[in-house]
Amino acid sequence: MTKGLLAGLLLCLSFFGSVLPALAQADRLDRVDRIDRDSGADPLVKLEKAGWKIVQDGVLQRQTKPDETETFVFGVEGFTWKLLDLSAQMAVLRKEFRAHPTPELRHAIASHRQAIASTLEAIERARTAEASGETILPKTDCTISFAYNANASYKTDRQGTWADASADFNAATGCGFSGEVYAYAFAKTTVSGAPTTATVTDGPRSGSNVNASADANRNGGSPCESYAYSSVTSNNLNPTSYSTSKSNTSCPAPNTQAGSYSCPSCTPSGCCVQCWCSASGQVMACNQNACVDDF
Repeated sequence: MTKGLLAGLLLCLSFFGSVLPALAQADRLDRVDRIDRDSGADPLVKLEKAGWKIVQDGVLQRQTKPDETETFVFGVEGFTWKLLDLSAQMAVLRKEFRAHPTPELRHAIASHRQAIASTLEAIERARTAEASGETILPKTDCTISFAYNANASYKTDRQGTWADASADFNAATGCGFSGEVYAYAFAKTTVSGAPTTATVTDGPRSGSNVNASADANRNGGSPCESYAYSSVTSNNLNPTSYSTSKSNTSCPAPNTQAGSYSCPSCTPSGCCVQCWCSASGQVMACNQNACVDDF
């Protein structure tokens, strides 16, 4: 990492000071960070201890779970990387739209265009800041918090996939800082040999207190997939951005039995609590929690 970009990173850490979402509970995906002004240790050492790795100038990443990636970008190089990432997501959306044009895919493409446009603006702000050497830091009594989350997996009560994402940015009154949030969720399965999709986006939305959330799900079998993405970006002169993504390509059929449990019989109406039956009354799937002991 060059000396100039290292200085940029230190500046970014003074704004989104706690770039260590590992402080959140280990079994949760949501990350809540707050300004931390008592750091005396080398911030790069802190980052490495938290699992972050330098991917290239302006880009740090870490993987907390398989198929889940968190990214922190800053400066021209970092936001250029983010631009390429959003462009790759856009290519997937356009491919899906060409194959199956739906209003929700059209809306998602429009939302991604806005996210790409705001990323281009962030690149220009970062370029201006690097050229002038000007920095803007929050006031000493300014509290800024943010959270981002992305989940994607398969359903357990029936065959299918799901994804959800959320992002929040909150700056105390008088801070003079604003942020941008964006959430995107996509789910796809196959039903009767034909693909079916669900695509939901929220944002991008900017302000001192903003949030975004999206969730998508589809019932069906393979081939299948689901994907979730969320990002939080600071809109100051020296922009920075956190994002997280999670992908899934599985949709196994749920077990109708688990261990020493079996599903109860179907009711005349064709279903019972947390169980799903065929038209003939045969149990097709059932949550274990709704099952009874098999005597």
